[in-house]
Amino acid sequence: MGIEDLVVEIILHRIISVVCISSLSAKLRRSAAAMMWHGVISRAGRSVSS
Repeated sequence: MGIEDLVVEIILHRIISVVCISSLSAKLRRSAAAMMWHGVISRAGRSVSS
């Protein structure tokens, strides 16, 4: 195993981890926005019904 193979391995691992982290953060942002909207809608519904 040469230095080039090692460098390629490191770069591939870096790319894969970045892609995984970005997709995870996008999922988290979506779920956070959905929860926020759910809270706003339920609060509005409560204020309308009372």
